[in-house]
Amino acid sequence: MEIKPPITNIEESNGESTAVQEIISARPDTWVRWGSVFFLFLLVVTGGIAYFISYPDIISIKGRLVSINAPKEIRIKKTGKLIKLFKEEGEQATKDEIIGFIESTASHEEVSKLSTMIGTIDRWLILQQVDQITDLTLPDFRNLGEVQPHFQVFVMEFSEFLEYTGSGFFIRKRKMLMDDVAYLQKLHVELRTQKGYLISDAALTDSTFQAHAILKNEKVISAMDYRQEKSKLLAKKMTLPQINVSIITNELQQHEKRKEIAELDNRINEQVAIFHQALYTLKSRIAEWRDRYLLIAPESGIISFNIFWQESQQLLEGQSFCYVIPPHSGI
Repeated sequence: MEIKPPITNIEESNGESTAVQEIISARPDTWVRWGSVFFLFLLVVTGGIAYFISYPDIISIKGRLVSINAPKEIRIKKTGKLIKLFKEEGEQATKDEIIGFIESTASHEEVSKLSTMIGTIDRWLILQQVDQITDLTLPDFRNLGEVQPHFQVFVMEFSEFLEYTGSGFFIRKRKMLMDDVAYLQKLHVELRTQKGYLISDAALTDSTFQAHAILKNEKVISAMDYRQEKSKLLAKKMTLPQINVSIITNELQQHEKRKEIAELDNRINEQVAIFHQALYTLKSRIAEWRDRYLLIAPESGIISFNIFWQESQQLLEGQSFCYVIPPHSGI
């Protein structure tokens, strides 16, 4: 068997070792040697910048909410106890419906009745149904609180108003004056007729007198007969001024009666205006009282209370009581 010398393996081994040495001894590129350091430095710089730059957790901006048929708030106008509560959470309320009463010196029931009565009188006045008002008897309200003085003034003006309307004294007086005018007008017609007769009679007497004058000139009648005919003519003519005075006196009396009627109409109109003023003043005071002491729904909708309310609880002026949520309400 032939044995080969091992020198070949040594040469091969030396060649591989040289290549490895070349790879190991080769100097890496700068980015390869310092890349990790640069990346670490970049992270440190980024972190430092992020630390010094602050950003708010909450951003405040301005905006506007546009509501469609928004809920209507009911606020308390007067400090006091909640005497009566008629609605509960989620119940339906109609417009102008009373939700609750606030403590007052007045009786809520009496003020409500008075308010209804005043509204009825106001409607009758607008429709000029005065007879309805004259047939009305005012109740004897005694527990109206701060509205009481204004009601007493209204009662006095109402009593005075009745004297100028319906079958009151001044209306009866006006009717009598109108009857007087009618009688004077009839008398005026009679006086005018009488004057016409007198003028015709005077004309006939004058014709007779002219005939007698011709007869006198012709010596047919005596001077005495002529004077008698002339006296008759003068007597007839004297009645005409008297009837004219009667006619003028009649017209003057009619004028005085019409003047009295005009003055009376003026007094009636003034009294009606005073009554209107008293009515509207009382109506205004009742409205102020209702606004203070009644919690009224401004619109139809569902009641939503801000907090839990119960009767006899103290309410504070300006405090929000509840909301009325109309149908199809949205934001």
